[in-house]
Amino acid sequence: MTPVGGTGSTIKTRPPRSMLFVLGMHRSGTSALAGTFDHAGIDFGNVWRKPLPDNPHGHYENFHVVNLNERIMGSWRHPENILSKGQAAPLIDGILRIHYNRDHLMGIKGPRFLFTLDHWLPHVDHAYLVGIFRHPLEVAMSLDKRERDRGGPEALEGFPEDEAINLWVQYNERLLALRKKFTFPILHFPFEGRLGVSVRLPSVCRMGVSRDTASSFFTPSAIHHHAVGGVPVAAV
Repeated sequence: MTPVGGTGSTIKTRPPRSMLFVLGMHRSGTSALAGTFDHAGIDFGNVWRKPLPDNPHGHYENFHVVNLNERIMGSWRHPENILSKGQAAPLIDGILRIHYNRDHLMGIKGPRFLFTLDHWLPHVDHAYLVGIFRHPLEVAMSLDKRERDRGGPEALEGFPEDEAINLWVQYNERLLALRKKFTFPILHFPFEGRLGVSVRLPSVCRMGVSRDTASSFFTPSAIHHHAVGGVPVAAV
């Protein structure tokens, strides 16, 4: 896997920054993929690894990164460009210096990076990208269950399927646009832990991933929503 786009700052007062970005739509397996990499030896730093009702292994996201990405793009349900690169630059640099200032490859994950990655890449010396996608109806079912499980006055309505499909299209169009700009692998969820890492991403293995431990983190039994058939025409 060849590093893409990252140039880092012109004045080096820190170790070279190498980062693996895990990209994909919400409820599409980004947590499972990030957790597999983390479990296999790629350092994701200070992220949430504890079980959650909608994510049994944790979501592997850094709270400060999530908050900043929301400031850059607004609501994940209504993505737009709110902060310019110049406005976001000192905030990104601060987070990376505090949480990712290490002399080895680190992983960073978040669906919002599909809309904010261009803001982050100038602060990284060597950036590696990997994407993942999931059937849109499975994403819609998963979003609906998460919304209902959270409770509150809107929980009974769940997550509208048409909105979920429209968001799936927006996020995956961004994923494909980035794939066109930067050559990187995209996996289909569910992936088989060992197969996904050792066969489809061999170059990542050479960056310190242990093939033997990768297969023990994620199992298909963790999947609760299954769609039958191909991707609906309306979602293409």
